Order: sequence, then C-alpha cells, then structure tokens
Amino acid sequence: MIDEILVQKMIEDEIHPDYTIFKYYETDPYIFIFWKHKKYDKDDERGKLIGVGPIVFDKSQKNYTILGSGSNNAHYYKHLPDNLFDEYRIINTFESIKAGIVRRKYVNTDDVDRLCQIITNGWASVDFDMYYSKDYDIEIHIIAVLKNKEQQNIIINFWNEIDYQYKVLNDMEILLWKTKDE
Repeated sequence: MIDEILVQKMIEDEIHPDYTIFKYYETDPYIFIFWKHKKYDKDDERGKLIGVGPIVFDKSQKNYTILGSGSNNAHYYKHLPDNLFDEYRIINTFESIKAGIVRRKYVNTDDVDRLCQIITNGWASVDFDMYYSKDYDIEIHIIAVLKNKEQQNIIINFWNEIDYQYKVLNDMEILLWKTKDE
C-alpha cells in the first residue's frame, strides 16, 4: 500500500538526503512512516531534527502528509501508542544510560544531564552544570561542572567503565569525550 520509493524521495527532498525510512505503524485511518538518520541510531542526538514529524499516509484520501511542529497534528498523533519507541527510552539509572551509550557508541548531552541528576539527586540542581567551550568541538566534547569531589569521582568512574576519555580541567570541571575514537 505504501510507495516506498515515493516516501524515500519525500524524505530526501523535504526532510534531508541523509535520512531514510525507519519504521511503520499502521492504524485504521493512517500509516505512519518514521524516518531516521542513515548513519545514527534513532536516539542519537547527531541525527535528530527538530520540527519535522513522521510522514502519514491517509488510507481513505490516498495521500501523504509530512507532519511538522507548525501545524495542529493532534488528530494524527492520537492514533499512536505512547510506547511506540520504548526501546529507546532511557530510564534514569546508570545501567540504562550506559546501555544507550554502548549501543549507539556516542554520549548524548541528555546522558550527561541524566548522570548528573542521579549523582546530585536532582534535576536543575545547583550542584552541577554542563556547557560547551569554544575551545572544543561540541560533537566530541562536553564539560561537566560538579562542585563536589565525590560526585566528580562518580562521573569519572562511569567514564572509565564505558572506556571513554576525560580530562580534569580544574577542581570543578571535567572535560568528557562523547565518542571513543577521538
């Protein structure tokens, strides 16, 4: 029922040539066609696009629509289950965060944020911060700021467990590598 060649062309022309068909979800009125970056996993921040949703095939109208953030799409999205991408859901545990990093071979900014939340027992804690320095490539590095030496040791031990590089910059800042091979 889906014209995969047409859908792939829509993805390449309207979204970006580096993306491809990833997953289908069929409901009574629609078929949702999700896309992802050709090189990166669905949950890898390097392959995320903001503002573009799935392509929807309307079975009754026999047409395709690219959903986006600029329109009211609730009548489409109400047909999707909440657990559609559960395999990519990260739970705030060391093990879940580690599993995501190991699978995608990349540390998302959200991974560092979640780790710091666990380490400092809270979100929006005054005990941690993160930032990107102009001195380092944001694709490869992030700086974690932890005021407590014990908390710094926890993130350093985590980085050792995943076998990624880090560098202590000063008594509060740790430069973390987001990839293994850089």
